[in-house]
Amino acid sequence: MLKADWLELEKAAEILLARTRPIEETVELPLCESLGSIAAEEIRAPLDNPPFDRSSMDGFALRSQDTASGEKTVTLKIQGESGAGKPFSGCVGPGGAIRIMTGAMIPPGADTVIPKETAREEGGKIFVPGFLAKGNCIGFRGEDIRKAEVLAPAGTRLDAVMIGILSGMGLEKIGVYRQPRIGILCTGDELSPPGRELEPGKIYDTNTALLSCRLKEWGFDPYLLPGTGDNASVASSLIASHIASLDILISSGAVSVGEYDIIHEVYGILEAESLFWRLANRPGSAIRCGIYRGKLMMNLSGNPFACIVSLELLAKPVLAKISRRKDLQNRRVQGRLANDFSPDKTDLRRFIRCRYENGMFSVPSGHSSSQLFSFLNCNCLLDLPAGTGFLSRGTALDGILFREGL
Repeated sequence: MLKADWLELEKAAEILLARTRPIEETVELPLCESLGSIAAEEIRAPLDNPPFDRSSMDGFALRSQDTASGEKTVTLKIQGESGAGKPFSGCVGPGGAIRIMTGAMIPPGADTVIPKETAREEGGKIFVPGFLAKGNCIGFRGEDIRKAEVLAPAGTRLDAVMIGILSGMGLEKIGVYRQPRIGILCTGDELSPPGRELEPGKIYDTNTALLSCRLKEWGFDPYLLPGTGDNASVASSLIASHIASLDILISSGAVSVGEYDIIHEVYGILEAESLFWRLANRPGSAIRCGIYRGKLMMNLSGNPFACIVSLELLAKPVLAKISRRKDLQNRRVQGRLANDFSPDKTDLRRFIRCRYENGMFSVPSGHSSSQLFSFLNCNCLLDLPAGTGFLSRGTALDGILFREGL
């Protein structure tokens, strides 16, 4: 039976977000190491881009007025050459032209460019077929970016395009907010690291890889604490020795009501503040969150699917706030059921794995909290009210889209 102190997901998120503060510490990073970071201050252009008038074609730079005589063909003398990074040192005078390459600086005197394939070259001269307008095939100084223009407001997440723009401005380093330090701890006597022979009664550790790799998909670099068995004293010592170097600790396992569910004892040993225990939804009802030495601890279920659901629905909003990641948000969607589905009736709200595509929810088979394989290729969680029974194909439902573009 549902207990009065079991929290709704939204209330739990509200409690966690109220105790979460965005990281204020800033660091200066080399530009190419700042990918995915958040700009700590407004970035303005230190110069015009392009920094000079330049040719957008291989051809010849000349004076447009020399082609305004009305003659069908104008003959001009080649006076030199301007290459990319090797500008012509002189000035283009009356009746003259210079050979010019794409990206090369337009020399003084010239105000237009004729593409190489349009002009005929012979004997040190070019023959231009008629009038050529001023500014033809020229990229003008500052036409892309003007000096002092705002390139990125403070709080901008730096992607590849933005970093390319900043590199083109000559910036070598950038001030960004420090990335959060996220600790991962998986508990359980039954857990065995992959690569070892599996002993009787043991299972391979899924959640260390699952949690850490999902955090990496979000752009974080989690720190893996050594796994611990079902020993509250050992787990407490481990947390106490690492918490100062972390911003948040995420653990899995030992949060239910069994004799080996040690997290409750750990809170007592550490004298940690408990924010809540247990949520009114499945999977993920077994969860405990608290504060220890000013750091948030989120202790998730050891069942892999329950663990990842709690990460998506509760940890993600917290990490979005602490890291100033406005992009790290789930999205509510509406659609219709693509197939008949009969969930187990329960007095708890249910989150059901599914794939959302073209307005349709496709629900796979296999919904135990310990099952992970049926979660493969899913990108959404159906949000079913407590007591929901048989659902027929075409039923209108709500879902939480946690992964775009899958």
